[in-house]
Amino acid sequence: MHKLLNKLINCRKSQGLSQKQVAQKASLSWLSVQKIESGNSSPQLDTIIQISQALGYELELIASKVDYDYLAVCGMAIMEPHYNMQDFLFDEDRLIEETRKAVQQQNQQDERMYVALMGFCLAIKNHFPQLYKKIGLNPKIDLNDAKIIKLSRISLSRLAELI
Repeated sequence: MHKLLNKLINCRKSQGLSQKQVAQKASLSWLSVQKIESGNSSPQLDTIIQISQALGYELELIASKVDYDYLAVCGMAIMEPHYNMQDFLFDEDRLIEETRKAVQQQNQQDERMYVALMGFCLAIKNHFPQLYKKIGLNPKIDLNDAKIIKLSRISLSRLAELI
């Protein structure tokens, strides 16, 4: 939040606007803008949107990138990982988060990546059900796809070493 507020302050200053002018454009009180900029107030998202629009900007949520290299080290059969295996530390929470992001952002256009992800999810679902529950998503996995079955076995061998 601090980083975003600093950007808004810099935008205001670069446009030569005072806090009072931004407050008027955003239909806020000058005191509200002053408190937000000084860090004495934690603004609601609506307030930040009002200020950004008053400065001629829009806020956009962008999904963070999936660390496929991490998933590869954990067993997703997509590529040779770039991690040094001696330095690799398994983190279940990170595995859950990266898998969740990958499922949410899955792209069936990239068949190789999609099949590898479904194989990885199938291995987790069948052999680590508690972990699968923590991921909290239920992607539709084609159990008749031989590629998915094969990649789930590859994924399982690596997952079994880590978990």
